[in-house]
Amino acid sequence: MMGADNMPRPERQDQGLTPHAHKHHVQLRSAIETDSIRYDTWWRPGDWYARGLSLLGLIADLDAGCSRWGWIVLVAILASAETAPATIHPHRQGADRLPTSSLPPLPASPKPLAFWGPMGFAGLAAGLLLGDWALRHRLARSLTSEMPDSTAGQAHWTLLPISPSPLEDPSRSESAKPAIGTDSQRHGWSMVSSRLLPTPVPFLAMALHGTSERDANFPAPAVIAPYRSIDYANLWHQIVAVTSAAEDFEVALEGAIQVLGEATDWVAGEAWVSNLDGSALECSPAWFCTVAGLDLFRKASLGLTFGLGCDQPGRAWHNQYPEWVGNYELESIERCSRAQMALGVGLRSSVALPILSGDRVLAVLVLFGLHHRDCDPTLLNQLARMTGQLGPVLQHKQAEVRYRNLFERAIEGIFQVAPDGRYLHANPAFANILGYESPLAAVKALNATDRRLYVRPSDEVHFLELLENSREACNFECQVYRQDGQRIWVDQRAQAVRDRSGRLLYYEGCLLDITSRKWVEAQLQYNSSHDVLTGLWNRAWFLERLVDAVSRCRRDSSFRFALLFIDIDGFKRINNSLGYWMGDRLLMMLAGRLEKAIPTDRVLARTGGDEFVVLLEYNTEDEIASNGQLDVVTTQATQIQEIFHDPFVLDGRDVFLQASVGIVCRPESHQDARPDQPYRILRDADTALQRAKQRRDGSFVVFDAALQSDTEQLLQLETDLRWAIERREFRLHYQPIVCLDSHSIVGFESLIRWQHPQQGLLMPNAFIGLAEDRGAILPIGNWVLQSACKQIADWKARMPEVFPLWLNINLSARQLVPELADLIEVLMDAYDLNGGELRLEITETSLALDPKASRNCLERLRERHIKICLDDFGTGYCSLNYLREFPIDAIKIERSFIQAMLDNQRDAAIVRAIINLANDLGLSVIAEGIETPAQSEYLRNLGCGFGQGYLFSRAVPIEQATAMLTIPSPQMLWDFQSS
Repeated sequence: MMGADNMPRPERQDQGLTPHAHKHHVQLRSAIETDSIRYDTWWRPGDWYARGLSLLGLIADLDAGCSRWGWIVLVAILASAETAPATIHPHRQGADRLPTSSLPPLPASPKPLAFWGPMGFAGLAAGLLLGDWALRHRLARSLTSEMPDSTAGQAHWTLLPISPSPLEDPSRSESAKPAIGTDSQRHGWSMVSSRLLPTPVPFLAMALHGTSERDANFPAPAVIAPYRSIDYANLWHQIVAVTSAAEDFEVALEGAIQVLGEATDWVAGEAWVSNLDGSALECSPAWFCTVAGLDLFRKASLGLTFGLGCDQPGRAWHNQYPEWVGNYELESIERCSRAQMALGVGLRSSVALPILSGDRVLAVLVLFGLHHRDCDPTLLNQLARMTGQLGPVLQHKQAEVRYRNLFERAIEGIFQVAPDGRYLHANPAFANILGYESPLAAVKALNATDRRLYVRPSDEVHFLELLENSREACNFECQVYRQDGQRIWVDQRAQAVRDRSGRLLYYEGCLLDITSRKWVEAQLQYNSSHDVLTGLWNRAWFLERLVDAVSRCRRDSSFRFALLFIDIDGFKRINNSLGYWMGDRLLMMLAGRLEKAIPTDRVLARTGGDEFVVLLEYNTEDEIASNGQLDVVTTQATQIQEIFHDPFVLDGRDVFLQASVGIVCRPESHQDARPDQPYRILRDADTALQRAKQRRDGSFVVFDAALQSDTEQLLQLETDLRWAIERREFRLHYQPIVCLDSHSIVGFESLIRWQHPQQGLLMPNAFIGLAEDRGAILPIGNWVLQSACKQIADWKARMPEVFPLWLNINLSARQLVPELADLIEVLMDAYDLNGGELRLEITETSLALDPKASRNCLERLRERHIKICLDDFGTGYCSLNYLREFPIDAIKIERSFIQAMLDNQRDAAIVRAIINLANDLGLSVIAEGIETPAQSEYLRNLGCGFGQGYLFSRAVPIEQATAMLTIPSPQMLWDFQSS
């Protein structure tokens, strides 16, 4: 560093002086330069204040870097001039000398002044020294109190006069200047840190240097750094040239770092840029280095990030002002985390320069030096202004790179088209979509006269017409040719670009390959209307066609249509035995046969599972008149039935199928006055299908008015059945069971009846099957059990003499669940019944549904000594094994055998065998349907113990059954029944 005495004295304008003081300042400067000063001609009492200010300004101007002792030397020189004659040397007068005529006349020097002149100037020097110390002390205290705690006592402060700089950026607003030192700026001073230079000031007038406790053991740096003069204009042109020619933002940063570092004697440089969310600084790949051995420092820095205000780059980013670090040895790890690492590779100093664009920091440049380098405010000012002017250039470069990347790396093809249809420019994605190796090749090929882009030429004409009429075209989908001739679907969007006068320049737009989307849309459209498994039309598409047919039938009286509803009988059994995979294969084979049997102009659809529908439409009345609609429909149904004659072969196994068909013809089978609706047609077809399935012969049924009436009545009966229990419409009738030897009543069978409000008394066969199908049998059966137990308890209380007496109760197959035993136990305990007073009748069919669950339930009932009677023996899934495996106590011979045994030897043999088998197994036998005394006598002779039938009595209400128990003689039972 140069010494203070050797510093050049830059010309400056005198700032902060009044006009009167300025005049004397000029006179004093001229007198000193011509060596013709005399105090008696310059100093007079009336001008002390003005001439004193001129002296201070002169001292600052002559040697701004001198120490405070220089002041005393200067005053002593001036004091020695007191002995010189009070005249201006003629030979020193010239163009550069202030004319003596410009000086006001001065009085002769008084003798007292000649006496105390040297002493007075010595006192003046002492006063100036004391004032200098007091002023520095006061300013240091005031400025230190305004600084943040983190920087107080750590920085070396320099007091500089604020003066306009030829290098100062005039675009920088006053709001961007720091708040620190505001009070000092009002007096024409600015405070600058050796680490932080808030305001660039190129000229130094006065220095004030303070030392903190941390710097007490180190020698104080030079008060004023030497002036570093650079060719600013040439440097700026170099930076602009480098950044403009850079390919991207990082290369531009690296070029700027290298130019700045080489021009200002820094050996290395790096750049820090903010991350995407602007929360931290990341080390940029940009790097400048002129010495070897910094690889470790560089690699370690690449992995670092600095938050806002952290470390030297973070503080420069936060404060938006440069920061100078003159000696890394004086930096703490808290303030500079990389100090030790920098010292390890030989770096000793650095400066951080934020690159500003408006209020935004684009990057922070950090330059490094190999030696201790005290803050050079002039150089720092030039670097700060340089980076400030560099900000807009780099921002433009950053935007240019960003938009170029968007253009070149976009997944959409971007293009520009001239008004006459010629392609001007394109990006790589455009060429890739159309199968060209480069954008230039794509533009050249598309502009060739023998090359056609659009599959349909009208699409190109229509696209240009849209642009001319509406200035933009959006979502224009069309097919184009690739270079290899392949057709693809594209989506084009374009708009017109015009100048200020409205003249059309070109069209710009983008192109996107939507072939995959079109394929997916086509697949979705196909799936939305076709069955995935069989490839036939699906239910949704069929319903649309049915709606159209119904609407057309309303408009056209000659139009006819018919619906065939096909269902495979027992297909669930095939899935359970062969598996669902084999069932799917069987459905695909069946769909192939149906397609061959049904004409292509008919609608064949799979509505779900094993259900298929066929829609037959007749467009002319002649076809119907010649053949008849019903004949045409039944013929088609017969052809469908014929495809099931041959077996379906699955893995070498023959599988036979049988289908039932429900048919609805419109309008012939439509007898309702209400308007026809698609859902009603489907309902009628399903009703006819269910009637066909009841036949179990694979036939078809045509829906008619009678079937419609039965269906509606069944629906109403189902609704009434739900309310029958709550409305107490069920009744129990009792049919006596008689001992064939004594003709006395030994028990009753309870039989349910429904007293319907409109239809009267209904027998069990009219609603029990419906109750089982609709899930209402459980609450009905529980009501029967409770009512029967209650009746037995009532008889025991009123007529204990008629006991022992039992009551038979019929159970449905759906009642044989574990909860049944619990319910019966609760009822027996509630009504104080024993097991011999209650007998449960079950059928062979009930046991066959779930033998294991039925056995468990019956065994629990047997533990309570409840008798189990097997009803309708010989008519169901008869198996003698049931008599061995299940806890059976009695069997009932079905009435059909009893009524035919006297006329048919086969039936007589069956009855005789059943009775002998039961007697051998120790089971009681009850014969049902005894209507004549001959039948009763024949059964008694065969060994049958009990019987019931119309010979003894029908099922009667509770009042008549109670009266039967009061008959004193068994012979009077016939008399009671006949009465």
